[in-house]
Amino acid sequence: AAYWAKQANPSKAAYHYDSGELWDQALEQYERAADQSRERYANQEAIRLYGEALKAAEESRDKAAQSRLYHKLGEIYFLLGDYGEAEQSYKRELGYLLIRSPDALAEAEVRCALGRVYDRWGKHNQALRELGQGLELTESSPNLTRARLLSARCSVLLRTGQLEEAENDGQRACQI
Repeated sequence: AAYWAKQANPSKAAYHYDSGELWDQALEQYERAADQSRERYANQEAIRLYGEALKAAEESRDKAAQSRLYHKLGEIYFLLGDYGEAEQSYKRELGYLLIRSPDALAEAEVRCALGRVYDRWGKHNQALRELGQGLELTESSPNLTRARLLSARCSVLLRTGQLEEAENDGQRACQI
């Protein structure tokens, strides 16, 4: 397995680590292979490899990795327009995130991702709810996450004809 890892073939290395039940190494190599597939826009291959990485993460009980992998899956499904799978991936990420430790900024990022999914899916009320929850989490700290949340909510408000509110959120996002 180490040979394949050195040869820049993480997929083969992952398979060998997986066969040997070396879950931490398998996880690292599956994720690396999936990331490479994603960079090449080989999205179906990336989805399969992230699935294998999730199995290894479950075996090693690595909640942080599970959260991270579900986020990456959500991004791919969003890109592919599979909003149902994107929603499920982000909800799973949120579940693992909340189990690990409450991290308001990380939760706000997931709420932003879910808001974007619901917006594209045409579920504007759900989008506004998720984005609002994310904004509540970032109320005390104007940062890039808050700017993204405001920008995403601005888009939803524009689509739903709430122009004054959209303009207000857009201006607030630009001020950060």
